[in-house]
Amino acid sequence: MAIQRCVEHHKNKSRAYEREIELAKNTFLGEITFQKYYPKFTVGYKNTGKFGWAQVPNNKDSIRFDYREHQLTAEIQLPFSVYRGHRVYSFGFNFGTYYIKRYDVSINLTRFMDKIKFPLSYQLYFNRNWMMAPMDLAPRCGQNFNLTFRHLPFMEGDHISWALRTSFYFPGLMLNHSLQARFGLQEAKGNFSYNYDIPLPDGFSYLPRNLVKNTLLFDYRLPLFYPDLSIGQLAYVKRIHTQLSADYLNVHESSFAPKSLSAYHEFRFQFIQIQ
Repeated sequence: MAIQRCVEHHKNKSRAYEREIELAKNTFLGEITFQKYYPKFTVGYKNTGKFGWAQVPNNKDSIRFDYREHQLTAEIQLPFSVYRGHRVYSFGFNFGTYYIKRYDVSINLTRFMDKIKFPLSYQLYFNRNWMMAPMDLAPRCGQNFNLTFRHLPFMEGDHISWALRTSFYFPGLMLNHSLQARFGLQEAKGNFSYNYDIPLPDGFSYLPRNLVKNTLLFDYRLPLFYPDLSIGQLAYVKRIHTQLSADYLNVHESSFAPKSLSAYHEFRFQFIQIQ
């Protein structure tokens, strides 16, 4: 998922603002992590915008609606890392629950579930990546797997979702270039129908209605300049790089043409703190 993000960290606390480009929504979030003892325990808050589709009565057409939601989360994390030569292996298990309150719905709906109370989520992941050099944009080689399962054991009905996310990194044509292939697969029912646990194509909010089953991404990243340039006493420009991407949606029923093509330019800099 392509995200523009501004983050502020303070010890084990963090606050952030995100612009989710695929959904054209703003997100505000914060979390506190307790990691003095093992396992890690995280409490978080998230306020984000989403959209869904509603069936028009006595009609086959659907209408889009937008809404926002508050989400309070609590999660237990068991992360592990192993270093072998120039490779890093990271794996672990996360278990959590959350409470969601939806509001500011753009149209009047019947049978709209405005609350989701304490579903349980489980996550397993395994990553194997080459260590990155200071000028690399991504690992030269890597394999990453993430499996997520959610359900509502305290509510009647069939409310479950699962998602598999994978990504693979390959060397680019030149030094510090990187090629990524990323594939996501999901299934959601009941109150999780509006959830997306896999990355979405760029421009997803402008595409016709689709029931998202899987997504596929190819992107190529390359550095353009390393200016190491100071702009007076205001900022320090470290790197300028670009990314070219092709996104596919529901590849089992689509053509070879991607759903969207995109290009990014990223300027990495830091503000100079004046004492």
